[in-house]
Amino acid sequence: MVGIINPMKKSTKQTIEQLESLPETLRSEVRDFIALLRSKYLSLKITEKQKAGSLSEEAFVGIWKDHKEFRDSVFWVRENRRSPGAASEWFRS
Repeated sequence: MVGIINPMKKSTKQTIEQLESLPETLRSEVRDFIALLRSKYLSLKITEKQKAGSLSEEAFVGIWKDHKEFRDSVFWVRENRRSPGAASEWFRS
């Protein structure tokens, strides 16, 4: 009969052995630290998902959809650049 292969990594076994060698008060601190690390890791994952989210799902998208002057944004920008009161940075020398 073939022996059972233990899938636990050597480093994991060593960590568990080190944890078991500690007094209970220190084990409690290790558990708290692990909980802290997990919460940081989970919040990082949530942040990454938010970054990867679609731009169309952002709250600001569509705030100008009902404004008639912005239906053709290219035309609006060109007209405003040409207007006499337009800022000088719109014009090239």
